[in-house]
Amino acid sequence: KLCVISDNEAFKSSKDGDFLHVYKCHAGLAEAVFSLIMNDIVIGYIMFGQILDKADKKADKYKFIKYLSTYCDDTEECERIFSKLVSKSDTQIKAAAKIMESCACYLCVRELVKVYDDGIIFRLDSYINNNITIK
Repeated sequence: KLCVISDNEAFKSSKDGDFLHVYKCHAGLAEAVFSLIMNDIVIGYIMFGQILDKADKKADKYKFIKYLSTYCDDTEECERIFSKLVSKSDTQIKAAAKIMESCACYLCVRELVKVYDDGIIFRLDSYINNNITIK
């Protein structure tokens, strides 16, 4: 449930911002999300995650093990799970996010990702945007 909440917040930040959003999830792990846009409508997201930031590894370990302890009583098991996580520098994480962004842009430019319907999603979005009133 916390993962879903964290992902939804990231999707919103990606949609409302510059489309590429690099962040730490609720468990303290680095993740990145990019909005796939077609005709000014978000049609999906591409993301990666569950990476430890090398610079914050000690703090992340404490946070992650505390998070895991709500699901697992065995501290050794929590430590073992933590030790299997991939660890990258902030620069490497941001570089991977930029590569993901480039790939996502390529998908959209080449129209390899499409919405196949009679345009209902676009008409619905247009109708909502043209008829919404904010009080």
